[in-house]
Amino acid sequence: MAVVVIVTHLVQPGRMEEGAARIDANGARMAGRPGFVSREVLVPLDGSEQLVTVTRWADEASYRAWVAENQAAAPPDGAPSPWAETPTTVVLRAYAPGAEENGT
Repeated sequence: MAVVVIVTHLVQPGRMEEGAARIDANGARMAGRPGFVSREVLVPLDGSEQLVTVTRWADEASYRAWVAENQAAAPPDGAPSPWAETPTTVVLRAYAPGAEENGT
């Protein structure tokens, strides 16, 4: 079953460019993973220091495998970070109304 993952990053003042570069590098690694479908990065129109990443995965197992691999490659604690706080992640089941009745 397809999943959508939404990650919200609150960025430290003046570090949007650095945060965007980090997200782009992460997205480039993600693109080669089995089960990866797509990725979007959203920036608020009001200029707030926030980046939201929306990714789509073929199934939850593919996403969880990415998380396990990505955590192993994460920078060590204490490494400089553009984030104002720990990013929040929401994993959602992709749902198409009526799909269950149609067997999809």
